[in-house]
Amino acid sequence: MLLWTLAAICAVLLFRTLPWAVSGDYRDFGGYYLPADLLRQKINPYAGTSWGDTPSWLLCFEPLTLLARFTAYKLWFFVNLSAFAITLILLLRHCALEATDKWILAALIVLYPPIACNFWFGQSEVFLLFLLVLFIIELQRGRDVSAGMILAAASLLRAYPVGLIGYLAARRKWKTAAYAVIGCIVGMIITTAFVGTDVVTTYILNIVGPHSLNQPMGFLRHPTNLSLSWFVRFVLLHGFGIAELSTLASSLALIAGLIAAAFAFVATWRLDDDLDWRGYSLWVVTVSILSPIMWGQFMACFVIVFVAIANGSASRRTVIAAAGSYVILAAFGGLHGYPLNFLPEFAQAYFARNLRVLHVLPESVTVSLILLYLSCCWFVFDNKPLQSTRMSITLASQPESQTDEIGDVDRSEG
Repeated sequence: MLLWTLAAICAVLLFRTLPWAVSGDYRDFGGYYLPADLLRQKINPYAGTSWGDTPSWLLCFEPLTLLARFTAYKLWFFVNLSAFAITLILLLRHCALEATDKWILAALIVLYPPIACNFWFGQSEVFLLFLLVLFIIELQRGRDVSAGMILAAASLLRAYPVGLIGYLAARRKWKTAAYAVIGCIVGMIITTAFVGTDVVTTYILNIVGPHSLNQPMGFLRHPTNLSLSWFVRFVLLHGFGIAELSTLASSLALIAGLIAAAFAFVATWRLDDDLDWRGYSLWVVTVSILSPIMWGQFMACFVIVFVAIANGSASRRTVIAAAGSYVILAAFGGLHGYPLNFLPEFAQAYFARNLRVLHVLPESVTVSLILLYLSCCWFVFDNKPLQSTRMSITLASQPESQTDEIGDVDRSEG
Protein backbone atom coordinates (compact mmCIF):
# COMPACT_ATOMS: atom_id res chain seq x y z
CA MET A 1 0.00 0.00 0.00
CA LEU A 2 2.83 2.36 0.89
CA LEU A 3 4.61 1.63 -2.39
CA TRP A 4 1.47 2.31 -4.42
CA THR A 5 0.85 5.54 -2.51
CA LEU A 6 4.37 6.65 -3.38
CA ALA A 7 3.88 5.53 -7.00
CA ALA A 8 0.63 7.50 -7.23
CA ILE A 9 2.27 10.63 -5.80
CA CYS A 10 5.17 10.31 -8.24
CA ALA A 11 2.76 9.82 -11.16
CA VAL A 12 0.86 13.01 -10.24
CA LEU A 13 4.09 14.99 -9.81
CA LEU A 14 5.35 13.74 -13.18
CA PHE A 15 2.05 14.56 -14.87
CA ARG A 16 2.26 18.15 -13.59
CA THR A 17 5.75 18.63 -15.07
CA LEU A 18 4.71 17.60 -18.59
CA PRO A 19 4.39 20.38 -21.20
CA TRP A 20 0.61 20.78 -21.33
CA ALA A 21 0.75 24.40 -22.57
CA VAL A 22 -0.03 24.98 -26.25
CA SER A 23 3.27 26.81 -26.75
CA GLY A 24 5.26 24.44 -24.53
CA ASP A 25 8.59 22.72 -25.15
CA TYR A 26 7.66 19.19 -26.17
CA ARG A 27 11.22 17.93 -25.67
CA ASP A 28 12.07 14.81 -27.66
CA PHE A 29 8.57 14.59 -29.09
CA GLY A 30 9.57 17.51 -31.30
CA GLY A 31 12.36 15.33 -32.68
CA TYR A 32 9.71 12.93 -33.93
CA TYR A 33 7.11 15.44 -35.05
CA LEU A 34 9.31 17.82 -37.07
CA PRO A 35 11.07 15.26 -39.35
CA ALA A 36 7.83 13.33 -39.79
CA ASP A 37 6.14 16.58 -40.82
CA LEU A 38 8.92 17.23 -43.34
CA LEU A 39 8.50 13.72 -44.69
CA ARG A 40 4.77 14.31 -45.12
CA GLN A 41 5.63 17.40 -47.17
CA LYS A 42 7.88 15.28 -49.42
CA ILE A 43 11.04 16.86 -47.97
CA ASN A 44 14.02 14.64 -47.12
CA PRO A 45 14.31 14.96 -43.30
CA TYR A 46 17.81 13.44 -43.22
CA ALA A 47 19.49 15.84 -45.65
CA GLY A 48 21.90 18.00 -43.69
CA THR A 49 20.36 17.09 -40.32
CA SER A 50 21.24 14.83 -37.40
CA TRP A 51 17.88 13.11 -36.96
CA GLY A 52 18.55 9.43 -36.41
CA ASP A 53 15.11 7.83 -36.25
CA THR A 54 14.40 5.26 -38.95
CA PRO A 55 12.36 6.11 -42.06
CA SER A 56 9.81 3.49 -40.99
CA TRP A 57 9.40 5.26 -37.66
CA LEU A 58 8.87 8.64 -39.29
CA LEU A 59 6.44 7.12 -41.78
CA CYS A 60 4.36 5.65 -38.95
CA PHE A 61 4.54 8.96 -37.11
CA GLU A 62 3.25 10.91 -40.11
CA PRO A 63 -0.48 10.65 -39.21
CA LEU A 64 0.20 12.58 -35.98
CA THR A 65 1.54 15.51 -38.02
CA LEU A 66 -1.96 16.01 -39.44
CA LEU A 67 -2.82 17.32 -35.97
CA ALA A 68 -1.56 20.45 -34.26
CA ARG A 69 1.62 19.77 -32.32
CA PHE A 70 -0.04 20.18 -28.93
CA THR A 71 -2.89 17.83 -29.86
CA ALA A 72 -0.44 15.32 -31.33
CA TYR A 73 1.65 15.45 -28.14
CA LYS A 74 -1.37 14.65 -25.98
CA LEU A 75 -2.32 11.76 -28.24
CA TRP A 76 1.27 10.45 -28.17
CA PHE A 77 1.26 10.62 -24.36
CA PHE A 78 -1.91 8.51 -24.14
CA VAL A 79 -0.53 6.02 -26.69
CA ASN A 80 2.52 5.55 -24.44
CA LEU A 81 0.37 5.38 -21.32
CA SER A 82 -1.87 2.73 -22.90
CA ALA A 83 1.15 0.73 -24.07
CA PHE A 84 2.61 0.85 -20.55
CA ALA A 85 -0.64 -0.27 -18.93
CA ILE A 86 -1.01 -3.20 -21.36
CA THR A 87 2.63 -4.13 -20.78
CA LEU A 88 2.08 -4.24 -17.01
CA ILE A 89 -0.92 -6.53 -17.49
CA LEU A 90 1.01 -8.86 -19.80
CA LEU A 91 3.99 -9.04 -17.45
CA LEU A 92 1.88 -9.69 -14.35
CA ARG A 93 -0.06 -12.41 -16.16
CA HIS A 94 3.25 -14.06 -17.01
CA CYS A 95 4.38 -14.02 -13.38
CA ALA A 96 3.78 -17.02 -11.13
CA LEU A 97 3.97 -14.85 -8.02
CA GLU A 98 1.42 -14.46 -5.28
CA ALA A 99 -1.12 -11.67 -5.82
CA THR A 100 0.47 -9.47 -3.15
CA ASP A 101 3.91 -9.88 -4.67
CA LYS A 102 2.52 -8.99 -8.10
CA TRP A 103 1.19 -5.70 -6.75
CA ILE A 104 4.56 -4.92 -5.16
CA LEU A 105 6.37 -5.73 -8.40
CA ALA A 106 3.96 -3.56 -10.40
CA ALA A 107 4.54 -0.62 -8.04
CA LEU A 108 8.31 -1.01 -8.36
CA ILE A 109 7.97 -1.01 -12.16
CA VAL A 110 5.94 2.21 -12.02
CA LEU A 111 8.62 3.75 -9.77
CA TYR A 112 11.52 2.66 -12.02
CA PRO A 113 13.20 5.98 -13.02
CA PRO A 114 13.58 5.30 -16.79
CA ILE A 115 9.79 4.97 -17.05
CA ALA A 116 9.25 8.49 -15.70
CA CYS A 117 12.15 9.75 -17.82
CA ASN A 118 10.55 8.29 -20.93
CA PHE A 119 7.23 10.06 -20.32
CA TRP A 120 9.02 13.31 -19.40
CA PHE A 121 10.95 13.36 -22.69
CA GLY A 122 8.03 12.07 -24.74
CA GLN A 123 10.28 9.25 -25.90
CA SER A 124 9.40 5.88 -27.44
CA GLU A 125 11.04 3.26 -25.21
CA VAL A 126 7.84 2.47 -23.31
CA PHE A 127 6.20 1.58 -26.62
CA LEU A 128 9.26 -0.51 -27.53
CA LEU A 129 9.00 -2.27 -24.15
CA PHE A 130 5.44 -3.22 -25.10
CA LEU A 131 6.64 -4.74 -28.39
CA LEU A 132 9.50 -6.65 -26.74
CA VAL A 133 7.19 -8.14 -24.10
CA LEU A 134 4.62 -9.06 -26.75
CA PHE A 135 7.38 -10.68 -28.83
CA ILE A 136 8.70 -12.97 -26.09
CA ILE A 137 5.20 -13.99 -24.99
CA GLU A 138 4.24 -14.91 -28.56
CA LEU A 139 7.53 -16.79 -28.94
CA GLN A 140 6.82 -18.82 -25.81
CA ARG A 141 3.38 -19.69 -27.14
CA GLY A 142 4.99 -21.15 -30.24
CA ARG A 143 3.53 -18.56 -32.60
CA ASP A 144 6.47 -18.20 -34.96
CA VAL A 145 4.78 -15.93 -37.49
CA SER A 146 3.42 -13.35 -35.04
CA ALA A 147 6.62 -13.36 -32.94
CA GLY A 148 8.76 -12.84 -36.05
CA MET A 149 6.52 -10.05 -37.35
CA ILE A 150 6.52 -8.27 -33.98
CA LEU A 151 10.32 -8.39 -33.83
CA ALA A 152 10.48 -7.12 -37.41
CA ALA A 153 8.19 -4.21 -36.48
CA ALA A 154 10.34 -3.34 -33.45
CA SER A 155 13.48 -3.48 -35.61
CA LEU A 156 12.02 -1.31 -38.38
CA LEU A 157 10.79 1.26 -35.89
CA ARG A 158 13.74 1.51 -33.47
CA ALA A 159 16.56 -0.25 -35.39
CA TYR A 160 18.64 -1.78 -32.57
CA PRO A 161 16.16 -4.56 -31.62
CA VAL A 162 17.20 -6.26 -34.88
CA GLY A 163 20.04 -7.69 -32.78
CA LEU A 164 17.48 -9.96 -31.10
CA ILE A 165 17.56 -12.11 -34.22
CA GLY A 166 20.80 -13.34 -32.65
CA TYR A 167 18.74 -14.43 -29.64
CA LEU A 168 16.47 -16.43 -31.93
CA ALA A 169 19.49 -18.06 -33.56
CA ALA A 170 20.93 -18.96 -30.16
CA ARG A 171 17.57 -20.47 -29.20
CA ARG A 172 17.50 -22.34 -32.54
CA LYS A 173 14.21 -20.68 -33.38
CA TRP A 174 14.95 -20.73 -37.08
CA LYS A 175 11.37 -20.29 -38.29
CA THR A 176 10.82 -17.23 -36.10
CA ALA A 177 14.16 -15.78 -37.22
CA ALA A 178 13.22 -16.36 -40.86
CA TYR A 179 9.88 -14.62 -40.40
CA ALA A 180 11.62 -11.72 -38.64
CA VAL A 181 14.09 -11.30 -41.52
CA ILE A 182 11.29 -11.56 -44.09
CA GLY A 183 9.27 -9.01 -42.12
CA CYS A 184 12.22 -6.60 -42.06
CA ILE A 185 12.78 -6.94 -45.82
CA VAL A 186 9.10 -6.48 -46.66
CA GLY A 187 8.86 -3.56 -44.24
CA MET A 188 11.86 -1.86 -45.83
CA ILE A 189 10.36 -2.31 -49.29
CA ILE A 190 7.05 -0.81 -48.16
CA THR A 191 8.83 2.08 -46.42
CA THR A 192 10.91 2.79 -49.52
CA ALA A 193 7.79 2.74 -51.68
CA PHE A 194 6.15 5.40 -49.51
CA VAL A 195 9.09 7.69 -48.64
CA GLY A 196 11.27 7.25 -51.73
CA THR A 197 14.73 5.86 -52.32
CA ASP A 198 16.46 9.22 -51.69
CA VAL A 199 15.23 9.34 -48.09
CA VAL A 200 16.26 5.75 -47.36
CA THR A 201 19.64 6.20 -49.08
CA THR A 202 20.40 9.37 -47.12
CA TYR A 203 19.51 7.62 -43.86
CA ILE A 204 21.81 4.69 -44.66
CA LEU A 205 24.67 7.02 -45.61
CA ASN A 206 24.22 8.87 -42.31
CA ILE A 207 24.46 5.57 -40.43
CA VAL A 208 27.64 4.37 -42.14
CA GLY A 209 29.30 7.79 -41.96
CA PRO A 210 32.22 8.64 -39.67
CA HIS A 211 29.85 9.66 -36.84
CA SER A 212 27.15 7.28 -35.64
CA LEU A 213 23.75 8.32 -37.05
CA ASN A 214 25.37 11.55 -38.28
CA GLN A 215 25.43 12.88 -34.71
CA PRO A 216 27.90 15.58 -33.58
CA MET A 217 30.89 14.35 -31.59
CA GLY A 218 29.85 16.23 -28.47
CA PHE A 219 26.56 14.36 -28.57
CA LEU A 220 28.17 10.94 -28.95
CA ARG A 221 30.90 11.40 -26.34
CA HIS A 222 28.46 12.83 -23.81
CA PRO A 223 28.81 11.04 -20.44
CA THR A 224 25.11 10.11 -20.48
CA ASN A 225 25.59 8.05 -23.66
CA LEU A 226 25.79 4.52 -22.22
CA SER A 227 26.77 2.84 -25.50
CA LEU A 228 29.47 0.19 -25.07
CA SER A 229 31.31 1.49 -28.14
CA TRP A 230 31.63 5.00 -26.78
CA PHE A 231 32.42 3.76 -23.29
CA VAL A 232 35.41 1.87 -24.75
CA ARG A 233 36.47 4.95 -26.72
CA PHE A 234 36.18 7.08 -23.57
CA VAL A 235 38.44 4.70 -21.61
CA LEU A 236 40.98 4.58 -24.44
CA LEU A 237 41.07 8.37 -24.75
CA HIS A 238 41.37 9.20 -21.06
CA GLY A 239 43.37 6.15 -20.05
CA PHE A 240 45.78 5.76 -22.96
CA GLY A 241 45.46 8.94 -25.02
CA ILE A 242 44.06 7.10 -28.06
CA ALA A 243 41.87 9.35 -30.21
CA GLU A 244 38.19 8.40 -30.23
CA LEU A 245 37.89 8.16 -34.02
CA SER A 246 41.27 6.54 -34.62
CA THR A 247 41.41 3.19 -36.38
CA LEU A 248 42.69 1.52 -33.22
CA ALA A 249 39.88 2.91 -31.06
CA SER A 250 37.23 1.98 -33.63
CA SER A 251 38.68 -1.53 -33.96
CA LEU A 252 38.79 -2.12 -30.20
CA ALA A 253 35.24 -0.77 -29.80
CA LEU A 254 34.09 -3.16 -32.53
CA ILE A 255 35.89 -6.09 -30.86
CA ALA A 256 34.25 -5.25 -27.52
CA GLY A 257 30.85 -5.28 -29.19
CA LEU A 258 31.52 -8.60 -30.90
CA ILE A 259 32.67 -10.12 -27.61
CA ALA A 260 29.49 -8.96 -25.85
CA ALA A 261 27.31 -10.38 -28.65
CA ALA A 262 29.26 -13.67 -28.74
CA PHE A 263 29.02 -14.00 -24.97
CA ALA A 264 25.23 -13.55 -25.07
CA PHE A 265 25.00 -16.06 -27.93
CA VAL A 266 27.02 -18.76 -26.17
CA ALA A 267 25.26 -18.17 -22.84
CA THR A 268 21.85 -18.57 -24.48
CA TRP A 269 22.89 -21.51 -26.68
CA ARG A 270 23.73 -23.62 -23.62
CA LEU A 271 20.27 -23.19 -22.10
CA ASP A 272 17.84 -26.10 -22.52
CA ASP A 273 14.98 -23.63 -22.79
CA ASP A 274 14.32 -20.04 -21.82
CA LEU A 275 10.91 -20.21 -20.17
CA ASP A 276 12.10 -17.92 -17.36
CA TRP A 277 13.63 -15.38 -19.80
CA ARG A 278 17.22 -15.76 -18.57
CA GLY A 279 18.77 -15.59 -22.02
CA TYR A 280 16.24 -13.03 -23.22
CA SER A 281 17.06 -10.69 -20.32
CA LEU A 282 20.75 -10.83 -21.21
CA TRP A 283 19.99 -10.15 -24.87
CA VAL A 284 17.73 -7.17 -24.12
CA VAL A 285 20.56 -5.52 -22.18
CA THR A 286 23.19 -6.56 -24.74
CA VAL A 287 21.44 -5.17 -27.83
CA SER A 288 20.79 -1.94 -25.90
CA ILE A 289 24.44 -1.33 -25.02
CA LEU A 290 25.50 -2.30 -28.56
CA SER A 291 23.42 0.55 -29.95
CA PRO A 292 25.67 3.50 -30.94
CA ILE A 293 23.49 5.75 -28.80
CA MET A 294 21.94 4.66 -25.50
CA TRP A 295 20.42 7.14 -23.09
CA GLY A 296 19.14 6.48 -19.59
CA GLN A 297 15.54 6.23 -20.77
CA PHE A 298 16.53 3.22 -22.92
CA MET A 299 16.72 1.31 -19.64
CA ALA A 300 12.91 1.31 -19.54
CA CYS A 301 13.12 -1.93 -21.52
CA PHE A 302 15.08 -3.48 -18.64
CA VAL A 303 11.81 -3.87 -16.77
CA ILE A 304 11.84 -7.26 -18.50
CA VAL A 305 14.97 -8.21 -16.55
CA PHE A 306 13.51 -7.33 -13.16
CA VAL A 307 10.31 -9.24 -13.87
CA ALA A 308 12.28 -12.28 -15.04
CA ILE A 309 14.45 -12.30 -11.91
CA ALA A 310 11.44 -11.82 -9.62
CA ASN A 311 9.56 -14.60 -11.36
CA GLY A 312 12.39 -17.05 -11.96
CA SER A 313 14.87 -19.01 -9.88
CA ALA A 314 17.61 -16.49 -9.25
CA SER A 315 20.71 -16.91 -7.13
CA ARG A 316 21.44 -14.57 -4.26
CA ARG A 317 24.13 -12.60 -6.10
CA THR A 318 21.79 -12.17 -9.08
CA VAL A 319 19.11 -10.67 -6.85
CA ILE A 320 21.57 -8.47 -4.95
CA ALA A 321 23.07 -7.07 -8.15
CA ALA A 322 19.64 -6.36 -9.64
CA ALA A 323 18.40 -4.76 -6.44
CA GLY A 324 21.58 -2.69 -6.19
CA SER A 325 21.12 -1.52 -9.78
CA TYR A 326 17.56 -0.44 -9.07
CA VAL A 327 18.36 1.35 -5.79
CA ILE A 328 21.40 3.18 -7.20
CA LEU A 329 19.44 4.37 -10.22
CA ALA A 330 16.48 5.49 -8.12
CA ALA A 331 18.52 7.14 -5.38
CA PHE A 332 21.40 8.70 -7.33
CA GLY A 333 20.62 8.41 -11.06
CA GLY A 334 19.14 11.88 -11.42
CA LEU A 335 17.26 10.99 -14.61
CA HIS A 336 15.16 13.79 -16.06
CA GLY A 337 11.55 13.84 -14.94
CA TYR A 338 11.96 11.47 -12.01
CA PRO A 339 9.94 12.95 -9.13
CA LEU A 340 12.39 11.70 -6.47
CA ASN A 341 15.39 13.54 -7.89
CA PHE A 342 15.90 15.41 -4.64
CA LEU A 343 17.84 12.35 -3.41
CA PRO A 344 20.91 12.96 -5.64
CA GLU A 345 20.91 16.61 -4.57
CA PHE A 346 20.76 15.55 -0.93
CA ALA A 347 23.63 13.08 -1.50
CA GLN A 348 25.79 15.78 -3.12
CA ALA A 349 25.16 18.10 -0.17
CA TYR A 350 25.82 15.33 2.36
CA PHE A 351 29.10 14.26 0.71
CA ALA A 352 30.21 17.78 -0.16
CA ARG A 353 33.59 17.26 1.51
CA ASN A 354 34.22 13.79 0.09
CA LEU A 355 35.67 14.38 -3.38
CA ARG A 356 35.82 10.68 -4.23
CA VAL A 357 32.11 10.21 -3.64
CA LEU A 358 31.32 13.41 -5.54
CA HIS A 359 33.22 12.08 -8.55
CA VAL A 360 31.37 8.75 -8.42
CA LEU A 361 27.82 10.12 -8.01
CA PRO A 362 27.51 11.43 -11.61
CA GLU A 363 28.37 7.91 -12.85
CA SER A 364 25.49 6.32 -10.95
CA VAL A 365 23.58 5.46 -14.13
CA THR A 366 26.64 3.70 -15.56
CA VAL A 367 27.19 1.81 -12.29
CA SER A 368 23.54 0.79 -12.29
CA LEU A 369 23.84 -0.49 -15.87
CA ILE A 370 26.99 -2.49 -15.07
CA LEU A 371 25.34 -4.09 -12.04
CA LEU A 372 22.29 -5.06 -14.06
CA TYR A 373 24.45 -6.54 -16.80
CA LEU A 374 26.33 -8.61 -14.18
CA SER A 375 23.00 -9.67 -12.73
CA CYS A 376 21.89 -10.91 -16.17
CA CYS A 377 25.15 -12.84 -16.60
CA TRP A 378 24.79 -14.53 -13.22
CA PHE A 379 21.12 -15.19 -13.91
CA VAL A 380 22.14 -17.20 -16.98
CA PHE A 381 25.18 -19.01 -15.58
CA ASP A 382 24.18 -19.81 -11.98
CA ASN A 383 23.07 -23.40 -12.44
CA LYS A 384 22.03 -24.30 -8.90
CA PRO A 385 19.70 -21.57 -7.69
CA LEU A 386 16.84 -21.99 -5.24
CA GLN A 387 13.70 -23.65 -6.56
CA SER A 388 11.58 -21.16 -8.49
CA THR A 389 8.07 -20.12 -7.63
CA ARG A 390 6.98 -21.36 -11.06
CA MET A 391 8.34 -24.87 -10.35
CA SER A 392 6.78 -24.93 -6.90
CA ILE A 393 3.38 -24.07 -8.34
CA THR A 394 3.81 -26.71 -11.07
CA LEU A 395 4.61 -29.41 -8.50
CA ALA A 396 1.78 -28.30 -6.26
CA SER A 397 -0.65 -28.70 -9.12
CA GLN A 398 0.47 -32.30 -9.83
CA PRO A 399 -1.39 -35.28 -8.35
CA GLU A 400 0.35 -36.68 -5.29
CA SER A 401 1.38 -39.84 -7.12
CA GLN A 402 3.11 -37.86 -9.86
CA THR A 403 4.86 -35.67 -7.30
CA ASP A 404 6.15 -38.75 -5.50
CA GLU A 405 7.43 -40.14 -8.81
CA ILE A 406 9.33 -36.92 -9.50
CA GLY A 407 10.88 -37.07 -6.05
CA ASP A 408 11.86 -40.71 -6.54
CA VAL A 409 13.54 -39.88 -9.85
CA ASP A 410 15.47 -37.00 -8.25
CA ARG A 411 16.67 -39.26 -5.39
CA SER A 412 17.72 -41.99 -7.78
CA GLU A 413 19.69 -39.49 -9.85
CA GLY A 414 21.31 -38.13 -6.73
